[in-house]
Amino acid sequence: LEPGVLDGAASGQDAVLSALGIQRASVIPWARVVSPPDLTERVARQMVEVLPRHGVRRVVAISAGGVGASRGRTNALLRGVIPSRNAGVAYRDLERMEATLAASDLDWMAVRPTTLTNGLPTGRARRVERYGLLSRIARADVAAFMLDAIEADAPFADRTPMIAG
Repeated sequence: LEPGVLDGAASGQDAVLSALGIQRASVIPWARVVSPPDLTERVARQMVEVLPRHGVRRVVAISAGGVGASRGRTNALLRGVIPSRNAGVAYRDLERMEATLAASDLDWMAVRPTTLTNGLPTGRARRVERYGLLSRIARADVAAFMLDAIEADAPFADRTPMIAG
């Protein structure tokens, strides 16, 4: 969020991959938020302003299953948790990030993973229509999906794929 940092990072790049997200005091979704509650939105606003100056048009950012239109395709129990307390702070921020990117001229994608897990990549990342109660994906598989997306030649047709492993 410091002025000039993104300008320096974007110089000479072909694309941007963003794995930023709101940080909490612990991994519990209801834990206290310790980063700015509008972190991803603010960075997206900077990207929309800075990237075109450097000829960068392509952005792939991490979002979350249950954000935006995918909320209606999320298990009812999870759908009830999303807006609650501090978990909702991150979802609202991601929705504003996606809206900022959508209003831009950038070629962007916001990947919406289901519940994240640790561990080795499985190679099974795939687009899904529903976010079930047991839907999971390894962080390593999300990273691989995002890297594959950013290296694709065609403009993004599906800007907000929900993925699971």
